[in-house]
This record gives sequence, structure tokens and C-alpha cells, in this order.
Amino acid sequence: MTTKEAVPKSTQSKRNPLTSACPTTSATTPLLLVIYRFFIGVFVGADYPIATSLITEFTPKHHRAISMGMVSAAWYLGATVAAVVGFALCDVDGGWRLMLGSAIVPCVFLLIGRCKVPESPLWLKSKGRHEEARRVVFRVYGADVILEDEEEEPKHKTGFAEVFSKGYAARIVFLGILTLCQVVPMYAIYTFGPQIMCAFGLGVEKSTILGESVLSLFFLVGSLPAMFWLNSMGRRPLLIRSLLLMAVGLLALGLFPTAPFSR
Repeated sequence: MTTKEAVPKSTQSKRNPLTSACPTTSATTPLLLVIYRFFIGVFVGADYPIATSLITEFTPKHHRAISMGMVSAAWYLGATVAAVVGFALCDVDGGWRLMLGSAIVPCVFLLIGRCKVPESPLWLKSKGRHEEARRVVFRVYGADVILEDEEEEPKHKTGFAEVFSKGYAARIVFLGILTLCQVVPMYAIYTFGPQIMCAFGLGVEKSTILGESVLSLFFLVGSLPAMFWLNSMGRRPLLIRSLLLMAVGLLALGLFPTAPFSR
């Protein structure tokens, strides 16, 4: 048996330059797909705190809330576009590969754009590379901003166990639970979005995917005023009120899965 014959014909017909460039789209078994998606999740998990830290460092304080809000808005914009792409490709032969492979396009643009992103001046300074840090500050802010050389006390290397001691353990647990309660329901809604849309009578079969795109659009629109309320209302009050409103919405989904759109 030749190599070509060993590959199912259905798989051969779905290969194209876009999908072949991405390992995820070339998966031949569910296990491989899960493994590839796991590693993508690792890379996304590494990118998110690094990117947001850079945005926080380079953005002036009075613009920081809007800049960070734009990160969330961009995420929901991507989810909306992804739902539309899914709607367009769900009936295409091998469409799931094209759906996953289409993510290569924004990744290429991001990769090109980030080639010119400067290194963190604070990180350079912590490594003793003061001259490089000054050059970055001059490049970004101009000659009006100077990175001061402050005398700092020698820092000891913090171990992993120390993060969960000295009063930090309770804070980490609290923030972990807070993030878990926010992220898990959101991803659950996105994962089962079409089924939820169908249960509420907001479409059937393929049209429920468009319903999920509308859901993402509401996320996008809702994040816009929060960018401005963060500075005027304060982080803590905005967070508490947002969680209360989210709890009301999730409670409605759980208690009334077919109302008020029951057929």
C-alpha cells in the first residue's frame, strides 16, 4: 500500500495551502486535534499576559482603561467574525479545517506588526541593560521622558511556593475563583452557543450560528461603555455591578431555557 493510498480520500480532497500550513487543520484523529489545540492554548495563555503587560506599561495612565478595553473588544470582534466564517463554511466539504486554518490570516498580520514592538524598558532595566531601556523610552516617548536610574535594594529570587504564602495565598484563591466563575460560563456559552440559540427559539440548525455571532456582537458593544466607566466609576464598583448583572443573565438562562421565545 502506498502512502497516498493510506490517506482517506476525504482527507486528501480537503487539503489546501491554507490548511496545510497549520498543524491543527492537518489532524487525522480527534486525539491529535486535542493535542494541537492544547498547545495553541498554551501559546495564547502566554501571549495574553505579556501583551496586556506591554500595553499597560507603554500606555499613559489616563488612557490605560481604554487601551485595555480595546483588547477585550478585539477579542469579541474576533469571535463575531469567527461565527460568520463558521456560518459560511459549515456546509463546505472539510469546512472545519478551513475554519481553523483561517486563523492563520490574522496571526500573520499580528506577527508582522509585533516585529517592531520594543522590549519592555522596565524589564531591560531589571536586567541591568539601562542604555537599551533609555533608547526604548526615547523611541516611544521622545526626549521629554527620561528613565531615571534609581538605587534599588538587592532583590532575592522568589520561589514558586512563596507566591502562595505571606498573605498572597488568599488573594490568589479569591482571584482564581473570580476568574473561574467568569471565564467558564462565558466559554460554555460560546461552546454551546448554537444549542442555546435553538433552545431560545432564536434560529434552527445553521441559522443558530448567526445567532451566536449576534451574541458576540452584544459582548463587543457592551465592552465599549465599560472602557469609559472604569475611570469614572472605579474598578471595584464596576466589577461588582458587572458581576451582579452577569449573575442575573446566567440565572435567566438556567431557570428559563425556553422562555420567552418558546414555540
